[in-house]
Amino acid sequence: INQIIDFSDTNDGGAYTQSTSWVDVPNTSLKLIIPQGATQIVMARFTGEADCVGPSHGNWCSARILANNAEMLPNSGLDFAIATVLVANAADYTGVAMDRSLVLRPGTYTIKVQYLSSNASNAFYLDDWHLTVQTADYGAAPGTAPAEDAGKHPIIGR
Repeated sequence: INQIIDFSDTNDGGAYTQSTSWVDVPNTSLKLIIPQGATQIVMARFTGEADCVGPSHGNWCSARILANNAEMLPNSGLDFAIATVLVANAADYTGVAMDRSLVLRPGTYTIKVQYLSSNASNAFYLDDWHLTVQTADYGAAPGTAPAEDAGKHPIIGR
């Protein structure tokens, strides 16, 4: 492991959205520098307390992690339900987690978490979250250029 960047927010107010478009989770943006000559796999873990409240059972709320504008893998988009409406208009906070990864070339990247609701009638709450980002060298052997990983980890950057 080359770098570990770790921070959390235990703010009692948490974060809230009803947006059906991706918006940044407040205070989840960090700068990551991949040094010259390195290709690294970046692994990000986001955990927290979540609630998706709405009028219809079966609606959901989603989250994703980005490196600049690239969604980290698996890039499930709206299909990743981090929380669902279990009982109409009832609070049901649960512990949630997501792990994502992406291979990056040298450069400066912004890693951030975004969230949205599948329905504007839903309210998506996040609280007591924790974001950990780790990097490790990526390649077959030291000093060799890594190849594309059969589509599993496309290499992003210069």
